[in-house]
Amino acid sequence: MKRTLSALLAVLFVFACCLSATAFDLPEKLPTGKTTAKVQLYKTAGSGSLGSVASGKTVTIIGKSGNYYRVIYGNYAGYIKTKYVQFSGTDASMGDYGEVTGSTKLYKKNSTKNGSLCSLKAGESLLVVGESGSYYLAVYGNSAGYVPKKYVEEEYDTIDEGYEDGGYAEGGYADSALFKALLEDVIEDWTDLNGSYVKSFGYYDGDMNTVYLAVKLNYTIDDIQKMADESDEYRANVASIFAIDMKYSSKYQTLLSNSGFDVNVKIYELDSEGKPLCVTVNGSVDYSAITFKTTDPELTNRVNDIIDDFTTTYSSSNCYGYYDEDLGAIYLLIKFEYDFTYIRTSTVNSASTLASYNELVSDMEDLSAYYKNYMDEGGYDYVRVCIGFTDYSGDVFYMAVDGTTIRNHIS
Repeated sequence: MKRTLSALLAVLFVFACCLSATAFDLPEKLPTGKTTAKVQLYKTAGSGSLGSVASGKTVTIIGKSGNYYRVIYGNYAGYIKTKYVQFSGTDASMGDYGEVTGSTKLYKKNSTKNGSLCSLKAGESLLVVGESGSYYLAVYGNSAGYVPKKYVEEEYDTIDEGYEDGGYAEGGYADSALFKALLEDVIEDWTDLNGSYVKSFGYYDGDMNTVYLAVKLNYTIDDIQKMADESDEYRANVASIFAIDMKYSSKYQTLLSNSGFDVNVKIYELDSEGKPLCVTVNGSVDYSAITFKTTDPELTNRVNDIIDDFTTTYSSSNCYGYYDEDLGAIYLLIKFEYDFTYIRTSTVNSASTLASYNELVSDMEDLSAYYKNYMDEGGYDYVRVCIGFTDYSGDVFYMAVDGTTIRNHIS
């Protein structure tokens, strides 16, 4: 089935990612804010807790995603709800992406004597937000620390710029005939999915070991947010696009992984200025600039009904649920008290355990479809219902959305 869009979402597709030799455009001083209550610091906007931050603490603000600020707190990088941060500034978007050019480490301070947070390999990407002497202050995943300047070069700020320069494809699996054939299948499938009325692109960056697909809309993020706020139909269109990106980034990543190619698949929705509206990685939304409001009391009641039913049904497990305003999705999660490697090994090595797991997966598909129907009946068809399993660290290894499994790392 081809993805259908409102006439307001007429698009062109633009793609790519590569390197640039220009200098980083860094602020003289990073903006800061102060927490007004005890708050959760999330891995992504509203998902996966890194712990709590006490009231009155100063956080460094490096970005914004819907109703969340992206912040640095100590050596952590994560997201805090904007309503709990006192910030008088206007520009919350900081830094440029850089690529690591050789083996090094992300250090706790601007010195090798203070210990490291993690190792970095050539080709890995990080967000450079500041500098201190011969070090850059950088964010890598959910860690914030310092990396020697001599090991970092700037990437393009936008996907547009990389595409105009022809992209960057060397390294990784670029020389594999099988990988090239699979990549052609992925790009052809993506093009067919979006129909003949738009131009679509796909690309593989070997150094980043990532397959990129991108869509460029004809409206700015502010325009799209305004239309989503004013029109249920438009809001449903936006939410459905996010759901499709989740499904297909997971589908393509699984296809390549099952063929022996351990790569990431990223799908970008860009606005008319090239700013990311949504970024989906391997089946999960990594970033969203759109907020789905929850001022409707009936919506709140239905969300609470679903969360209460789920947590009651699985009360013997460590389970919880929440509504993500930014993504227009209800998340219902069961947390396992083991790491993923142990969970997978224990499951696949036992026929009875695997059968029980597959039965549970089937239940999650049925339940997410049931909850989705409940939301549709109330007129909230733009709300997605996501049920997942996480390991003890909060990493999601299974996810069903609206009745369909989109991620399953155990098979």
